[in-house]
Amino acid sequence: MDCKTAQRLMELCRSAHDDWAAPELTGAAAHLEECPDCLGQFRTRQAFDARVVAAMSAVPIPENLHDRILHRLDRVPIVRWRRCVVAWGLAAAAVLVLAVSFAKWPKPPREPVVAASNAKALGESAVAAVDENLLKSLVEVPADLTDPIALRDWSVARLKRLRLKPTHPLRWLTTGLHAIAETTVANQRVAVFQYDYLDGRCSADVIALPHAEFDMSALDLSRWPIYQTRNMVVIAWTEGDTTYVAVLKNWPQQDLKRVLSPTGNLT
Repeated sequence: MDCKTAQRLMELCRSAHDDWAAPELTGAAAHLEECPDCLGQFRTRQAFDARVVAAMSAVPIPENLHDRILHRLDRVPIVRWRRCVVAWGLAAAAVLVLAVSFAKWPKPPREPVVAASNAKALGESAVAAVDENLLKSLVEVPADLTDPIALRDWSVARLKRLRLKPTHPLRWLTTGLHAIAETTVANQRVAVFQYDYLDGRCSADVIALPHAEFDMSALDLSRWPIYQTRNMVVIAWTEGDTTYVAVLKNWPQQDLKRVLSPTGNLT
């Protein structure tokens, strides 16, 4: 069973009922045991249901409200459809009150997803993520923007517009920065810093993976490169609370050796 089908079936299950005992949900239950992403979404829905139950249980109902409403309606000679309007109005008001209450509640924190099971898989995912057909919202650096401070301010403003909050990797900073875009890794939106060197003959696409959204603890990034092909090398490293994955394309051997050294950079 795929994730899309399992997630649809999860809509039928609620934490207050033993819905998983139904035979038609056996496949979905088995899928959750094998898919941490779907399991995390299911647990989030269960937590939301629990909040709804607690909120509805906590709303006090005025004593004898039902009897008083009916008594008031019986005293006034109105037609049946007007009674329905009053009843629906009260129900709509109650729903509005609950909706406003839910909107003010803090949302439960989203659990980080594991980007890949191993470093090689992370490298393969990075290569796929920087494919030109998958890049979105790509904006090139203005040609007249050469001052490092102004360039940094421009990139910060651009990331803010994309609602992304990564910081520039210290190994690259803004030297050679060509464009900023967004892509998707493990169904999460992430920023991509694009760098060009040697008049565009070689490039570096650096993906930022914030630890608040990605669990990288299971990955061993001590070996460089983590993935490579004939004309492409992928490296990864951690700075603070962000892991960066750089896809290097068509790099001369002497420059590649400098980048792969423990203290190598392009600044």
